[in-house]
Amino acid sequence: MSVIHHRRPVNKTSSPSRPRAMDDSGSAASSRHPTHLGVIREEIRRIERYDPPFADRSVTNLSLNEHYAPPSSQIQEALCNLDPMRLVTYDTEVAERLRARIAAREGVSIENIVLCPGSSSGLQLLFSCLAGGPLLVPSICWSYYLNLARLHGFPVARYDLQERAGEFQVEPASVAAALERDRPTLLLFIQPHMPTGALAPVELVLGSAEGARGTLVLVDEAYHGFSPAAVSVAREVLTHPNLIVSKTFSKYFGLAGIRMGYLVASAPVAEQLGKAASPFSVPFVSSLVALAALDSEAHYRALAVEMMAVKDAFARRVDAIPGLRAYRSHGNFLLVELPDADAAARAEADILAAGVAVRSARAYGLPSFLRISLGAAETMDRVATALERSEARHAAR
Repeated sequence: MSVIHHRRPVNKTSSPSRPRAMDDSGSAASSRHPTHLGVIREEIRRIERYDPPFADRSVTNLSLNEHYAPPSSQIQEALCNLDPMRLVTYDTEVAERLRARIAAREGVSIENIVLCPGSSSGLQLLFSCLAGGPLLVPSICWSYYLNLARLHGFPVARYDLQERAGEFQVEPASVAAALERDRPTLLLFIQPHMPTGALAPVELVLGSAEGARGTLVLVDEAYHGFSPAAVSVAREVLTHPNLIVSKTFSKYFGLAGIRMGYLVASAPVAEQLGKAASPFSVPFVSSLVALAALDSEAHYRALAVEMMAVKDAFARRVDAIPGLRAYRSHGNFLLVELPDADAAARAEADILAAGVAVRSARAYGLPSFLRISLGAAETMDRVATALERSEARHAAR
Protein backbone atom coordinates (compact mmCIF):
# COMPACT_ATOMS: atom_id res chain seq x y z
CA MET A 1 0.00 0.00 0.00
CA SER A 2 1.29 3.47 -0.80
CA VAL A 3 0.01 6.84 0.34
CA ILE A 4 0.03 9.93 -1.84
CA HIS A 5 0.21 12.89 0.45
CA HIS A 6 1.24 16.50 0.74
CA ARG A 7 3.06 17.68 3.84
CA ARG A 8 3.81 21.31 3.02
CA PRO A 9 2.45 23.50 5.82
CA VAL A 10 -0.43 25.81 5.15
CA ASN A 11 0.90 29.21 4.18
CA LYS A 12 -0.74 31.67 6.53
CA THR A 13 1.60 34.55 5.75
CA SER A 14 0.73 37.60 3.74
CA SER A 15 1.45 37.81 0.03
CA PRO A 16 5.11 38.33 -0.92
CA SER A 17 6.30 41.83 -1.68
CA ARG A 18 5.41 43.12 -5.08
CA PRO A 19 8.11 42.71 -7.74
CA ARG A 20 9.32 45.67 -9.73
CA ALA A 21 7.15 46.54 -12.68
CA MET A 22 8.37 45.34 -16.06
CA ASP A 23 8.19 47.15 -19.33
CA ASP A 24 6.97 45.48 -22.53
CA SER A 25 10.46 44.21 -23.33
CA GLY A 26 10.71 42.48 -19.97
CA SER A 27 13.24 44.86 -18.40
CA ALA A 28 12.65 46.39 -15.00
CA ALA A 29 10.91 49.74 -15.03
CA SER A 30 11.26 52.50 -12.50
CA SER A 31 9.08 51.95 -9.42
CA ARG A 32 7.92 55.53 -9.88
CA HIS A 33 6.68 54.81 -13.39
CA PRO A 34 4.97 51.40 -13.43
CA THR A 35 3.79 50.09 -16.77
CA HIS A 36 0.22 49.10 -17.58
CA LEU A 37 0.91 45.53 -16.35
CA GLY A 38 1.66 46.94 -12.94
CA VAL A 39 -2.04 47.56 -12.36
CA ILE A 40 -2.82 43.85 -12.81
CA ARG A 41 -3.02 42.03 -9.48
CA GLU A 42 0.13 40.17 -8.55
CA GLU A 43 -1.90 37.00 -7.88
CA ILE A 44 -2.94 37.01 -11.55
CA ARG A 45 0.57 37.57 -12.86
CA ARG A 46 1.93 34.71 -10.73
CA ILE A 47 -0.63 32.13 -11.87
CA GLU A 48 0.43 29.58 -14.46
CA ARG A 49 -2.18 29.70 -17.18
CA TYR A 50 -4.34 26.61 -17.64
CA ASP A 51 -4.18 25.41 -21.22
CA PRO A 52 -5.91 22.27 -22.52
CA PRO A 53 -3.32 19.49 -22.76
CA PHE A 54 -4.12 18.55 -26.33
CA ALA A 55 -6.56 20.02 -28.83
CA ASP A 56 -5.42 18.49 -32.12
CA ARG A 57 -8.58 17.19 -33.80
CA SER A 58 -6.63 15.51 -36.58
CA VAL A 59 -6.34 12.51 -34.24
CA THR A 60 -8.81 10.81 -31.90
CA ASN A 61 -8.56 12.83 -28.70
CA LEU A 62 -8.74 10.83 -25.45
CA SER A 63 -6.92 13.46 -23.39
CA LEU A 64 -9.80 15.71 -22.27
CA ASN A 65 -12.34 13.25 -20.79
CA GLU A 66 -14.85 14.14 -23.49
CA HIS A 67 -17.78 11.94 -24.47
CA TYR A 68 -17.24 10.08 -27.73
CA ALA A 69 -20.93 9.74 -28.71
CA PRO A 70 -22.85 12.38 -30.71
CA PRO A 71 -25.68 14.32 -29.03
CA SER A 72 -29.04 12.58 -28.69
CA SER A 73 -31.71 12.87 -31.37
CA GLN A 74 -33.74 15.13 -29.05
CA ILE A 75 -30.84 17.57 -28.82
CA GLN A 76 -30.29 17.59 -32.56
CA GLU A 77 -34.00 18.18 -33.14
CA ALA A 78 -34.03 21.07 -30.64
CA LEU A 79 -31.16 22.72 -32.49
CA CYS A 80 -32.85 22.26 -35.87
CA ASN A 81 -36.06 23.87 -34.55
CA LEU A 82 -34.31 26.78 -32.86
CA ASP A 83 -36.12 30.11 -33.16
CA PRO A 84 -33.36 32.47 -34.37
CA MET A 85 -35.09 35.50 -32.89
CA ARG A 86 -34.39 34.11 -29.42
CA LEU A 87 -30.72 34.77 -30.12
CA VAL A 88 -31.22 38.55 -30.12
CA THR A 89 -32.92 38.79 -26.71
CA TYR A 90 -31.83 38.14 -23.15
CA ASP A 91 -33.24 34.92 -21.75
CA THR A 92 -34.77 34.27 -18.36
CA GLU A 93 -37.71 32.02 -19.23
CA VAL A 94 -35.82 28.99 -20.60
CA ALA A 95 -33.17 29.26 -17.89
CA GLU A 96 -35.88 29.18 -15.22
CA ARG A 97 -37.46 26.15 -16.87
CA LEU A 98 -34.07 24.48 -16.76
CA ARG A 99 -33.59 25.33 -13.08
CA ALA A 100 -36.95 23.76 -12.30
CA ARG A 101 -36.13 20.60 -14.28
CA ILE A 102 -32.74 20.27 -12.61
CA ALA A 103 -34.29 20.77 -9.19
CA ALA A 104 -36.79 17.99 -9.86
CA ARG A 105 -34.00 15.71 -11.09
CA GLU A 106 -31.88 16.35 -7.99
CA GLY A 107 -34.78 16.09 -5.53
CA VAL A 108 -34.50 19.67 -4.29
CA SER A 109 -36.32 23.00 -4.82
CA ILE A 110 -35.61 25.57 -7.50
CA GLU A 111 -34.20 27.85 -4.77
CA ASN A 112 -31.38 25.34 -4.33
CA ILE A 113 -30.12 25.62 -7.92
CA VAL A 114 -27.62 28.16 -9.27
CA LEU A 115 -27.00 27.89 -13.02
CA CYS A 116 -23.58 28.77 -14.41
CA PRO A 117 -21.87 28.65 -17.82
CA GLY A 118 -19.90 25.48 -17.09
CA SER A 119 -19.10 24.02 -13.69
CA SER A 120 -15.66 25.70 -13.79
CA SER A 121 -17.48 29.04 -13.79
CA GLY A 122 -19.54 27.79 -10.86
CA LEU A 123 -16.34 27.02 -8.98
CA GLN A 124 -15.04 30.49 -9.76
CA LEU A 125 -18.30 32.00 -8.54
CA LEU A 126 -18.09 30.06 -5.28
CA PHE A 127 -14.45 30.95 -4.63
CA SER A 128 -15.18 34.61 -5.29
CA CYS A 129 -17.76 34.55 -2.48
CA LEU A 130 -15.49 33.00 0.17
CA ALA A 131 -14.30 35.31 2.93
CA GLY A 132 -10.89 33.63 3.09
CA GLY A 133 -9.00 30.39 3.46
CA PRO A 134 -7.49 27.96 3.98
CA LEU A 135 -8.93 25.51 1.47
CA LEU A 136 -8.58 21.77 2.05
CA VAL A 137 -8.14 19.74 -1.17
CA PRO A 138 -6.92 16.25 -2.15
CA SER A 139 -3.17 15.69 -2.50
CA ILE A 140 -3.83 15.08 -6.21
CA CYS A 141 -6.25 17.43 -7.92
CA TRP A 142 -6.98 19.52 -10.99
CA SER A 143 -4.73 22.59 -11.17
CA TYR A 144 -7.74 24.87 -11.68
CA TYR A 145 -8.73 24.50 -8.02
CA LEU A 146 -5.25 25.65 -7.03
CA ASN A 147 -5.30 28.52 -9.52
CA LEU A 148 -8.58 29.73 -8.05
CA ALA A 149 -7.03 29.62 -4.59
CA ARG A 150 -4.03 31.64 -5.77
CA LEU A 151 -6.29 34.06 -7.61
CA HIS A 152 -8.11 34.88 -4.38
CA GLY A 153 -5.07 34.69 -2.12
CA PHE A 154 -6.26 31.61 -0.20
CA PRO A 155 -3.75 29.27 1.42
CA VAL A 156 -4.15 25.58 0.60
CA ALA A 157 -3.94 22.49 2.81
CA ARG A 158 -4.05 18.87 1.59
CA TYR A 159 -5.44 15.52 2.66
CA ASP A 160 -4.06 12.17 1.54
CA LEU A 161 -5.07 9.58 -1.03
CA GLN A 162 -3.91 6.00 -0.56
CA GLU A 163 -3.52 3.24 -3.10
CA ARG A 164 -4.29 -0.38 -2.35
CA ALA A 165 -5.90 -3.39 -4.01
CA GLY A 166 -5.80 -1.78 -7.44
CA GLU A 167 -7.59 1.47 -6.62
CA PHE A 168 -7.04 4.82 -4.98
CA GLN A 169 -8.96 5.79 -1.85
CA VAL A 170 -9.43 8.94 0.19
CA GLU A 171 -7.77 8.53 3.58
CA PRO A 172 -10.48 9.38 6.19
CA ALA A 173 -7.97 9.86 9.03
CA SER A 174 -6.08 12.40 6.93
CA VAL A 175 -9.29 14.34 6.23
CA ALA A 176 -10.20 14.39 9.93
CA ALA A 177 -6.71 15.45 10.98
CA ALA A 178 -6.59 18.25 8.41
CA LEU A 179 -10.03 19.54 9.44
CA GLU A 180 -8.85 19.73 13.05
CA ARG A 181 -5.41 21.15 12.22
CA ASP A 182 -6.22 23.67 9.49
CA ARG A 183 -9.84 24.72 10.21
CA PRO A 184 -10.51 25.25 6.49
CA THR A 185 -13.09 27.58 5.02
CA LEU A 186 -13.83 25.02 2.31
CA LEU A 187 -13.26 21.26 2.07
CA LEU A 188 -13.24 19.72 -1.42
CA PHE A 189 -14.27 16.20 -2.37
CA ILE A 190 -14.21 15.11 -6.04
CA GLN A 191 -16.77 12.36 -6.72
CA PRO A 192 -15.53 10.46 -8.67
CA HIS A 193 -12.04 11.81 -8.15
CA MET A 194 -10.14 12.93 -11.21
CA PRO A 195 -7.64 11.64 -12.32
CA THR A 196 -7.71 8.52 -10.11
CA GLY A 197 -11.40 7.63 -10.53
CA ALA A 198 -11.73 7.03 -6.76
CA LEU A 199 -14.84 7.49 -4.63
CA ALA A 200 -14.84 8.82 -1.09
CA PRO A 201 -17.40 7.08 1.14
CA VAL A 202 -20.64 9.05 1.34
CA GLU A 203 -20.45 8.65 5.12
CA LEU A 204 -17.11 10.51 5.09
CA VAL A 205 -18.50 13.34 2.98
CA LEU A 206 -21.64 13.85 5.05
CA GLY A 207 -19.84 13.19 8.33
CA SER A 208 -17.33 15.91 7.47
CA ALA A 209 -20.18 18.34 6.77
CA GLU A 210 -21.83 17.47 10.08
CA GLY A 211 -18.62 17.66 12.09
CA ALA A 212 -17.32 20.92 10.62
CA ARG A 213 -20.35 23.21 10.53
CA GLY A 214 -18.16 26.28 10.01
CA THR A 215 -16.67 24.80 6.83
CA LEU A 216 -18.33 24.69 3.42
CA VAL A 217 -18.04 21.17 2.00
CA LEU A 218 -17.88 21.24 -1.81
CA VAL A 219 -18.53 17.98 -3.66
CA ASP A 220 -17.53 18.20 -7.32
CA GLU A 221 -19.68 15.63 -9.13
CA ALA A 222 -18.52 16.49 -12.65
CA TYR A 223 -18.01 12.79 -13.45
CA HIS A 224 -21.08 11.51 -11.66
CA GLY A 225 -23.43 9.31 -13.66
CA PHE A 226 -21.03 6.87 -15.28
CA SER A 227 -20.73 4.37 -12.42
CA PRO A 228 -23.70 2.99 -10.45
CA ALA A 229 -21.45 3.03 -7.37
CA ALA A 230 -21.26 6.83 -7.46
CA VAL A 231 -24.10 8.12 -5.28
CA SER A 232 -24.97 11.81 -5.62
CA VAL A 233 -25.30 13.80 -2.40
CA ALA A 234 -27.14 16.70 -4.08
CA ARG A 235 -30.38 16.29 -2.15
CA GLU A 236 -28.43 16.22 1.11
CA VAL A 237 -28.12 20.02 0.89
CA LEU A 238 -31.65 20.06 2.34
CA THR A 239 -30.35 18.66 5.64
CA HIS A 240 -26.69 19.76 5.49
CA PRO A 241 -26.72 23.56 5.06
CA ASN A 242 -22.94 23.81 4.58
CA LEU A 243 -22.90 21.28 1.70
CA ILE A 244 -22.52 22.44 -1.93
CA VAL A 245 -22.57 20.13 -4.95
CA SER A 246 -21.15 21.11 -8.34
CA LYS A 247 -22.44 19.43 -11.52
CA THR A 248 -21.98 19.80 -15.26
CA PHE A 249 -23.53 18.77 -18.58
CA SER A 250 -20.04 18.31 -20.07
CA LYS A 251 -19.24 14.74 -19.06
CA TYR A 252 -22.17 12.33 -18.53
CA PHE A 253 -24.31 14.19 -21.08
CA GLY A 254 -21.30 14.77 -23.38
CA LEU A 255 -22.08 18.45 -23.95
CA ALA A 256 -18.78 20.17 -23.19
CA GLY A 257 -19.38 22.61 -26.04
CA ILE A 258 -22.49 24.22 -24.54
CA ARG A 259 -20.73 25.23 -21.29
CA MET A 260 -23.56 24.47 -18.89
CA GLY A 261 -23.22 23.61 -15.22
CA TYR A 262 -24.90 24.25 -11.91
CA LEU A 263 -24.42 24.37 -8.16
CA VAL A 264 -26.79 22.73 -5.69
CA ALA A 265 -26.77 24.38 -2.27
CA SER A 266 -28.98 25.19 0.69
CA ALA A 267 -31.38 28.01 -0.18
CA PRO A 268 -29.58 30.65 1.96
CA VAL A 269 -26.19 29.80 0.43
CA ALA A 270 -27.62 29.65 -3.11
CA GLU A 271 -29.16 33.08 -2.58
CA GLN A 272 -25.80 34.58 -1.66
CA LEU A 273 -24.05 32.92 -4.60
CA GLY A 274 -26.76 34.22 -6.94
CA LYS A 275 -25.98 37.77 -5.89
CA ALA A 276 -22.44 37.44 -7.22
CA ALA A 277 -23.38 35.73 -10.49
CA SER A 278 -23.20 37.70 -13.72
CA PRO A 279 -26.63 38.68 -15.11
CA PHE A 280 -27.81 36.68 -18.12
CA SER A 281 -24.67 34.52 -17.87
CA VAL A 282 -26.39 31.35 -19.11
CA PRO A 283 -26.95 31.43 -22.90
CA PHE A 284 -30.40 30.64 -24.26
CA VAL A 285 -29.03 27.97 -26.63
CA SER A 286 -27.22 26.23 -23.78
CA SER A 287 -30.37 26.14 -21.66
CA LEU A 288 -32.40 24.80 -24.59
CA VAL A 289 -29.86 22.03 -25.29
CA ALA A 290 -29.61 21.14 -21.60
CA LEU A 291 -33.39 20.72 -21.40
CA ALA A 292 -33.27 18.38 -24.41
CA ALA A 293 -30.47 16.45 -22.71
CA LEU A 294 -32.64 15.92 -19.64
CA ASP A 295 -35.36 14.64 -21.97
CA SER A 296 -32.75 12.15 -23.23
CA GLU A 297 -31.71 10.76 -19.85
CA ALA A 298 -32.57 7.16 -20.77
CA HIS A 299 -30.32 7.45 -23.84
CA TYR A 300 -27.36 8.68 -21.79
CA ARG A 301 -27.90 6.12 -19.06
CA ALA A 302 -27.65 3.35 -21.67
CA LEU A 303 -24.49 4.94 -23.08
CA ALA A 304 -22.93 5.01 -19.62
CA VAL A 305 -23.56 1.26 -19.22
CA GLU A 306 -21.94 0.68 -22.60
CA MET A 307 -18.94 2.84 -21.70
CA MET A 308 -18.34 1.03 -18.41
CA ALA A 309 -18.33 -2.31 -20.24
CA VAL A 310 -15.75 -0.95 -22.70
CA LYS A 311 -13.70 0.40 -19.79
CA ASP A 312 -13.70 -2.95 -17.98
CA ALA A 313 -12.62 -4.82 -21.12
CA PHE A 314 -9.85 -2.30 -21.76
CA ALA A 315 -8.64 -2.47 -18.15
CA ARG A 316 -8.41 -6.27 -18.30
CA ARG A 317 -6.33 -6.04 -21.45
CA VAL A 318 -4.01 -3.46 -19.90
CA ASP A 319 -3.57 -5.55 -16.76
CA ALA A 320 -2.46 -8.47 -18.96
CA ILE A 321 0.52 -6.43 -20.24
CA PRO A 322 3.60 -7.15 -18.04
CA GLY A 323 4.52 -4.12 -15.93
CA LEU A 324 1.28 -2.20 -16.55
CA ARG A 325 -1.65 -1.61 -14.25
CA ALA A 326 -5.07 -0.03 -14.77
CA TYR A 327 -6.62 1.41 -11.63
CA ARG A 328 -10.31 0.96 -10.89
CA SER A 329 -12.21 4.06 -11.97
CA HIS A 330 -15.77 5.29 -11.51
CA GLY A 331 -15.44 7.93 -14.25
CA ASN A 332 -15.16 7.95 -18.03
CA PHE A 333 -11.37 7.61 -17.85
CA LEU A 334 -8.70 5.25 -16.55
CA LEU A 335 -5.40 5.90 -14.82
CA VAL A 336 -2.78 3.50 -16.19
CA GLU A 337 0.54 2.99 -14.41
CA LEU A 338 3.68 2.08 -16.36
CA PRO A 339 7.04 0.92 -14.97
CA ASP A 340 8.54 4.42 -14.88
CA ALA A 341 8.31 7.92 -16.34
CA ASP A 342 10.32 7.00 -19.44
CA ALA A 343 7.98 4.10 -20.18
CA ALA A 344 4.97 6.40 -19.79
CA ALA A 345 6.44 8.99 -22.16
CA ARG A 346 7.32 6.29 -24.67
CA ALA A 347 3.83 4.78 -24.50
CA GLU A 348 2.19 8.20 -24.88
CA ALA A 349 4.22 8.81 -28.06
CA ASP A 350 3.46 5.35 -29.44
CA ILE A 351 -0.27 5.79 -28.83
CA LEU A 352 -0.15 9.16 -30.59
CA ALA A 353 1.63 7.53 -33.52
CA ALA A 354 -1.37 5.18 -33.69
CA GLY A 355 -3.64 8.22 -34.13
CA VAL A 356 -4.91 8.64 -30.57
CA ALA A 357 -4.00 11.33 -28.01
CA VAL A 358 -3.92 10.43 -24.30
CA ARG A 359 -2.71 12.52 -21.39
CA SER A 360 0.37 12.17 -19.25
CA ALA A 361 -0.34 12.50 -15.53
CA ARG A 362 2.93 14.35 -14.92
CA ALA A 363 1.03 17.53 -14.03
CA TYR A 364 -0.63 15.63 -11.17
CA GLY A 365 2.72 14.51 -9.78
CA LEU A 366 2.34 11.05 -11.34
CA PRO A 367 5.01 10.92 -14.07
CA SER A 368 4.76 7.15 -14.60
CA PHE A 369 0.99 7.30 -15.25
CA LEU A 370 -1.22 8.00 -18.25
CA ARG A 371 -4.80 9.19 -17.96
CA ILE A 372 -6.83 7.71 -20.79
CA SER A 373 -10.37 8.86 -21.52
CA LEU A 374 -12.85 6.29 -22.76
CA GLY A 375 -13.52 6.15 -26.47
CA ALA A 376 -15.51 3.78 -28.65
CA ALA A 377 -14.58 0.08 -28.42
CA GLU A 378 -12.53 0.18 -31.62
CA THR A 379 -10.57 3.19 -30.37
CA MET A 380 -9.77 1.50 -27.06
CA ASP A 381 -8.66 -1.58 -28.99
CA ARG A 382 -6.24 0.65 -30.92
CA VAL A 383 -4.87 2.12 -27.67
CA ALA A 384 -4.45 -1.31 -26.07
CA THR A 385 -2.65 -2.60 -29.16
CA ALA A 386 -0.30 0.42 -29.11
CA LEU A 387 0.48 -0.24 -25.42
CA GLU A 388 1.16 -3.92 -26.08
CA ARG A 389 3.49 -3.16 -28.98
CA SER A 390 5.24 -0.37 -27.11
CA GLU A 391 6.08 -2.60 -24.17
CA ALA A 392 6.97 -5.54 -26.40
CA ARG A 393 9.45 -3.45 -28.44
CA HIS A 394 11.09 -2.13 -25.29
CA ALA A 395 11.34 -5.60 -23.72
CA ALA A 396 13.03 -6.94 -26.87
CA ARG A 397 15.88 -4.44 -26.64
